Amino acid sequence: MTDLKYEISDILEQAGDEKEFFGSIDIDSIMMGEREVEFKNPVIIRGVLKNVGHGILAEGKYQTMIINECSRCLDQFDQELIGDLEELFVSDKEKYDKEDKEVFPISNRTIDLEPAVYQLVVTEIPFKPLCKSDCSGICPTCGKNLNKETHDCKEESIDIRMSKLKDIFKKSEEG
Repeated sequence: MTDLKYEISDILEQAGDEKEFFGSIDIDSIMMGEREVEFKNPVIIRGVLKNVGHGILAEGKYQTMIINECSRCLDQFDQELIGDLEELFVSDKEKYDKEDKEVFPISNRTIDLEPAVYQLVVTEIPFKPLCKSDCSGICPTCGKNLNKETHDCKEESIDIRMSKLKDIFKKSEEG
């Protein structure tokens, strides 16, 4: 694991100055509702830190691999997460807090990308992940994974609120 803290004294004085960064962080598994999402790989990030006059803009890309659970068939699958980083780091964070703008602090001429990267990655994890776009899911009657097995269940699509009507029709057919 690489530390995502970067000393920025060399670009802090002059607007337009920039420097490249590269790093990675390990993220433990996290709970997303009732499912656990594991990180198969560290989050790798690379980009540029730019002095934009009123702060340091971190621009870059991140990439990682997670082990997710399909919301239809409940199988686990590997899912790659790739995204963009664009976050502003400022010395006077309180000024931006009053304006309801999300910024991160510059502390002792250093910025720490880890909180920003963690926040970005976690928000990119899908709420209802699918192992594939045409996942068939699980049979509600027998519980078989329809992507892997066939079944011969008869699907009755009757609204439970109408089940009494079904009984009335059965009686009329019998009598």
